[in-house]
Amino acid sequence: MTFDPQILLGGLFLGSLYGTAALGFQLLLGAAGRVHLAYGHLWVAGALGLSTLMARCDLPLSASFAVLVAAGGLAGWLFHPGVLFRGALTEERARSFFLVTLGAALMLEEAGARLWPLPGSALVWAPPPLVVAGVALPPAKLALVGTGICVAAGFHIYLRRNRWGRALVAWNRGAAPVWFVGVDTGLLGRRAAALGLSVCALSSAFLALSYTVSVREGMAMTVRCLVLAVLGGTLSPLGVLGAGVGLGIGESLVGHVLGLRWGPALGYVGLLGILPVLARRSGR
Repeated sequence: MTFDPQILLGGLFLGSLYGTAALGFQLLLGAAGRVHLAYGHLWVAGALGLSTLMARCDLPLSASFAVLVAAGGLAGWLFHPGVLFRGALTEERARSFFLVTLGAALMLEEAGARLWPLPGSALVWAPPPLVVAGVALPPAKLALVGTGICVAAGFHIYLRRNRWGRALVAWNRGAAPVWFVGVDTGLLGRRAAALGLSVCALSSAFLALSYTVSVREGMAMTVRCLVLAVLGGTLSPLGVLGAGVGLGIGESLVGHVLGLRWGPALGYVGLLGILPVLARRSGR
């Protein structure tokens, strides 16, 4: 079996997509302390929705990106009330968060299957790849790698230098209320949800430009994001992006050696590996 640099490059692109999406998921996980089960379905629906928007409304790419990211942020703000986040997360509300996000995932999958019965993408709008020394370099995927690095670095600074970001880190660690002087925890949760779903929408746009996707892949993406959020470290954007790149390269290599259908299974193997970690955290 000969080595093909295109395999590693493909894994880098795919991993950057995973890692960027997982950055938004980790903000929601840190704010709520619970897995957002509709996240992957929102990611897929955003990509398919972007394709439909561009086809029917004849919007330029930049405007479509802006509309999708703004819609993600607005959805996070409007549909994630403060009572569903850590500051007011009673046992009953914790169950509500699980059931509401699970119900949203099921509704999105059913509605998406009717709207987009076949896998789709927006590849037709992506610029043609550059070829350097026989290696294809799609501009959209190169932009994805750069965007992922910028978003991860931006969130790294936000969580350490911004008052709201530092409060979110303290909140996630269970710090005493004195940390939140002047910070409304309900508003903090809404901000985290808006930022998290904005990043979800941004990665959806790159998904639409780069890959073919089916609405049935939503839960698989939620699993990947959970794995990356745990392996990358609690509210550690750079670690999550690095873990995403590792998962993408791993899937690419496994798919090359064992067959394409086996690559996506790596995310579920990772899920089995993080279950003991989650069990230890919940037992604290």
